[in-house]
Amino acid sequence: MVLWFYERFGPENIGGIIAHPGFSKALKQSTIGALSHYDAEPAFSAVFKDLGRFYVGALCMHLHVTPGGLTLTRLKGLCNQSSFISATAAEALLGYMRDIGLFEQAPEQADRRSLVLAPSRGLWENFRARFRLELEATAQVDPSLNRLLERWDKPEVFNAFMAVHGRDSLTIAASYQHHPSGLAVLYERHAGPLLLMKLLAGTRPEDNYPPCLPVPLSMNALARAFDVSRTHVARFIEIGERAGFFERPPGGRELLLTPMLRERLVYFYASTYAQTIGAGRETMVALGI
Repeated sequence: MVLWFYERFGPENIGGIIAHPGFSKALKQSTIGALSHYDAEPAFSAVFKDLGRFYVGALCMHLHVTPGGLTLTRLKGLCNQSSFISATAAEALLGYMRDIGLFEQAPEQADRRSLVLAPSRGLWENFRARFRLELEATAQVDPSLNRLLERWDKPEVFNAFMAVHGRDSLTIAASYQHHPSGLAVLYERHAGPLLLMKLLAGTRPEDNYPPCLPVPLSMNALARAFDVSRTHVARFIEIGERAGFFERPPGGRELLLTPMLRERLVYFYASTYAQTIGAGRETMVALGI
């Protein structure tokens, strides 16, 4: 498995994005933007530490802006259509995020038979800021998205985008298959995406992106950056080595991303951009932008 987006968007579309002269800049911008966003908003880090949390959080935002609102029944129903995360796991994640104040009871709900939840104002703004960063990066390969960014501060624009993006995420996740050699072994671990992006951020200025040369490796610095244990980081690296994604040169202070990992990262980001472009264009058409 290379990634679960591939069949949805097709090799021609993804290949065109990879070949675009702005693709490498978009990759760097995505990485630095996500890390900066995490550092600036530690109160909302629980939603962005792994792919499962981000997916559930995005689905909740999608449900919030679509008819019927965010209810546990609707969330579990969506997860039952997908092989990405179980309804039980999604329920636990939503309960956790509600306990720490990221979701709360909606102020108004017509049907009292089921509890309607809503993101806190802070979480709503946080998601809007996070997707702004993704749109800005994706605009490097599709400048038409700048028209959407010009209107991004209007709440109805973000809501319309999340309605489409969430629908597409659900469709993509429905074909997701776990595989021991796939990116899931890294991305589904706690803080896995962030740990990998932090490694990417160590790319030397003269290198390609993703890097061909070794990047600096400090277990302690990675652990401090994302409030995890040094043991957790070491385990992350070991799992990546066993999957054929990492190699450790002599000395132990650097890490090499293998050609297989570089290839899969390129396709992963290109496919993410394809989804963002599709959702952005559909949103602009719907709003007459």
